[in-house]
Amino acid sequence: MSPSSSSLGERLATLERRLARTQLVAAGAVLTAVVLSVAAWKSVRPVSNVVRARSLVIEDSLGRSVVVLGAPVPDPKGGRRRSPSTGIVINDTAGAERFGLGLTADGSIVMGFDAPPGVDRGTQSASR
Repeated sequence: MSPSSSSLGERLATLERRLARTQLVAAGAVLTAVVLSVAAWKSVRPVSNVVRARSLVIEDSLGRSVVVLGAPVPDPKGGRRRSPSTGIVINDTAGAERFGLGLTADGSIVMGFDAPPGVDRGTQSASR
């Protein structure tokens, strides 16, 4: 073999090894993509259009319950409801119930607007 054909043979052998490695890496990448796609497809959970709960509590940034939607809603701080009630309650920052809307177990519909604790409800100004 002449020196140039020996050099050509070595270059061809090197090229063939590189091609084989490239094909192996490409096959691995395709296999990885397929496995990840199947795993992602299997882990997708169906979306439900319904959320079921007995209570939903919205808290402020300090963790205080400010809005409660429930069946039943809890009794107000420092008091009791005359009957279990399903509805919504809005509390002030001190946790006192200030607004409530509900349907009681005896069939009554109740809407309450409460003054802050310590304020006489009969003398509270409407302009506040």
